[in-house]
Amino acid sequence: MKLDALPRHLNNQYLEIPMLDMWQDKDRIYIVYDYMYFPEADAKRNLLAYSNDGKELWRAEDIGVGSPECYTNIIQIEPLVVNNFAGYTCRIDEVSGKVLTIEFTK
Repeated sequence: MKLDALPRHLNNQYLEIPMLDMWQDKDRIYIVYDYMYFPEADAKRNLLAYSNDGKELWRAEDIGVGSPECYTNIIQIEPLVVNNFAGYTCRIDEVSGKVLTIEFTK
């Protein structure tokens, strides 16, 4: 799938949002969008997963810690592990986007 073909929308509105990180496995594409381009209330949910044909599968949960609370980069995808702005490393469920574990690392 071409990167520019991925949908970039929020609340049914198309947005031009730069990507900070993107990884792909055999089933999904994981993207961390630049949280600075999201409305403030949505900045913490800037990690999204898409099917390989571009359908949005989920937006990762927030972890309830830090301000701004947003994801910054993907460390690995099997299992899915990401960093957040507040200094936490988070394990995210690849199927649902739910946060499984958090660890303060800063």
